[in-house]
Amino acid sequence: MAALLIPALVAGGVIWALRVEGSPEETAGRYLAAWSAQDYAAMRALVAEPPADFERVHRRFLTDLKATRAAFRPGEASDDDAVTFKAALTGARNWEYDGELRLVERDRTWKVAWTPATLHPLLKEGMSLKVVAQKGDPVRVLAADGSDLNNASAPGSVQQLVEGMKQTFPDRFEELSRTRIDLYKGGERVRTVAEQQAGKEPIQTTIDLKVHRAGAEALEGTDKPASLVALRASTGRSWPRSTRRAGSTGHCSASTRRGRRSRS
Repeated sequence: MAALLIPALVAGGVIWALRVEGSPEETAGRYLAAWSAQDYAAMRALVAEPPADFERVHRRFLTDLKATRAAFRPGEASDDDAVTFKAALTGARNWEYDGELRLVERDRTWKVAWTPATLHPLLKEGMSLKVVAQKGDPVRVLAADGSDLNNASAPGSVQQLVEGMKQTFPDRFEELSRTRIDLYKGGERVRTVAEQQAGKEPIQTTIDLKVHRAGAEALEGTDKPASLVALRASTGRSWPRSTRRAGSTGHCSASTRRGRRSRS
């Protein structure tokens, strides 16, 4: 009986010796958790053949993307020993992208087969992703009919109204810096990966350009101080007052007041 047990024990030992510990999903989960914590030593220990500048490459990746925080969540595992992940970067440009970890067997365990594409699928040797910042466009101010009031052709009374809005609500008119993410090969831009973010929404007003233009035209040629107020007879509502000062050759000034309904 004892002689029969020996081959079984030996066979069991052979099976144990060839078994790979863990799974691709487990290694991918540990790697992504370490990456989220920026624990590059722990990441390096899970890579089959890490490059000598492993930590520097990862730090540079986040620096180029102006990211202050990064989170990586594992996704689906495929039949070819790969695990997808979702990356979420926070910083000058918040950005999410999908990536993939490829895993291989090394010393009876699963390791990450690291390449630049591990950082992002578009990356190869000598390539990088960078955030490019540009000055945002001025916030647009729209008339009641949707016309853009941010131009020199608007009557002077309208321009002064817009300027008053800017002084009263400076936060609404603060220009946002717009960013995009470009792919580079060395110092040469290859293409844009993530387009510029949209600027602030336009500010819609009830300014009636026809009324303002009519007021400005009515006061043209007047060489004495004069004011003009448009009034809707049916409601008693008044529009901004157009004023022309004596000797003025410039635009009209303007002021606004809340209209009141007339009483019968």
